[in-house]
Amino acid sequence: TLFAYFLFQLWRTKQKVQIWQLIKVNITFVFTVIILASVIWVAYLQTYAYVDRLNGMSYSAASVCPFSPKSFLSFIVPFATVNSVDFFHTDPSMCNLYSGIIFIILIGMFFFTKKNALDYVFIFFAFFCFLASMGDYTPFHYILFRYFPLLNLFRFPSYYGMFGVLLLLPLAGQKLYDIQQNPEKSKKLLFRFIIVAGIAMLGLIIIGLIKNAGRSLFFLKRYTSIFDFVNASSIYQNIILHDSILLCLLVIL
Repeated sequence: TLFAYFLFQLWRTKQKVQIWQLIKVNITFVFTVIILASVIWVAYLQTYAYVDRLNGMSYSAASVCPFSPKSFLSFIVPFATVNSVDFFHTDPSMCNLYSGIIFIILIGMFFFTKKNALDYVFIFFAFFCFLASMGDYTPFHYILFRYFPLLNLFRFPSYYGMFGVLLLLPLAGQKLYDIQQNPEKSKKLLFRFIIVAGIAMLGLIIIGLIKNAGRSLFFLKRYTSIFDFVNASSIYQNIILHDSILLCLLVIL
């Protein structure tokens, strides 16, 4: 998709030399990838008939451990995912995509600024990856599993969420660059999103305190090991602890 985008941009501006340079670079890239992947392909072809997994798997087996809708809470308070299998309905290692609160603020700012066609390409694929990461909560993971080559060979749809974050990182980086280039222009919008993020965290802390129903806070006690500390935690107390720390850091920002 990116190759087609840049090819179209060069063709539209009639930059013939750059078009051929782009084509040659991408041919070299494809050839290099084929060479590097040849070891995998040789092993795949030699073992295909003997490994049941390489013939595909059932969708029920492939769709285990999705990034459930509640897992999006991890973008704001990742510590909530500890000891909370019943709440998130997935494995704790598969429900945390925390990328930093500043990342969230920058992405929020990005959506409220002018975007070009390439930005929309990244946004579209990131959005699609997040939908696919939710497994059978949406139909998109099944579409990839059923109709796209080799995508019926691996489990854990939550992996798609990592690609969604990777696609958004360049956009957040671009917004950070814009702030550095013209801080006065971005200061008001940045301040507004810091306030929004702070209100969201404060709201989660209040919800955590209400749901905690006056129980003693585990993180005020002493433990002999980090394992005992984690085992004593609960989702609402985790939210109180982690969001309090992040809120302090946000005030400093």
